[in-house]
Amino acid sequence: MALRSFKLDLAVFRIGGLALAASVATFASPVRAADYSQPGPLTTTVQSFNTSGANGKVAYPTNGSGPFPTLVLGHGALFANADQQIGWGEHFASYGFVAVAVN
Repeated sequence: MALRSFKLDLAVFRIGGLALAASVATFASPVRAADYSQPGPLTTTVQSFNTSGANGKVAYPTNGSGPFPTLVLGHGALFANADQQIGWGEHFASYGFVAVAVN
């Protein structure tokens, strides 16, 4: 008798699980990733800087509420400079980052 009850409980559990899975699959909508291939919603400004230790350019959002996280863009080799990197910086700034490109 106990085995029969166990089989019945297992069958009810399986049917309940299938019903739950079907309801989740019916009502769940797919998640769409944001399209970061286009500029973001914020306007940006680029300024050059020159200190005793380094020089380069900084891109930052001119609207929106901060604080804004900062990215330091590194070219990784000696053949690139801030002018070649700041385009990426402007793109990141349009999404709410401050981007610094150092020579």
